[in-house]
Amino acid sequence: MGQLSGGTEVIIKGIGFKETGGINIRFTCGKNWIEIPGEYKSETEITATTKSFEEIGPKEAEVRLQMEGKDFTTSAVIFTYFMNTRAHKSLAYGPGLIDGAAIGSPACFVV
Repeated sequence: MGQLSGGTEVIIKGIGFKETGGINIRFTCGKNWIEIPGEYKSETEITATTKSFEEIGPKEAEVRLQMEGKDFTTSAVIFTYFMNTRAHKSLAYGPGLIDGAAIGSPACFVV
C-alpha cells in the first residue's frame, strides 16, 4: 500500500532472483500501467520506489516482475494506491491547537 503521488519503497520477495541488468516492475490497473526499475538486493529480494499513479487514480494495481527482458511473471500481488492527504482539505481540531492553552502540558489534536 502506498500514496498516490509515489515515493513508497516496495520490497518483492521470492526465490531465484539473479543480479542481472533489466529488472522491471509493472503496476497494472485495467488497461493502464506504469513500470519502474527494480534493484537486486539478494536471491530472495528486489526493491523499488513507486512513481506517481495520479493519472490513473487511487486504485488497486496488479504488480508483476520482469527480468532480463523476458515475459512478466504470471503470478501477481496487489498494491493499493491511496489518496494523499492534502492540507487544504484537512480538518484539525482540539486543545493542542489553541495558542497558549496547553503551555507545559501535553495536549492532543485530531486531524
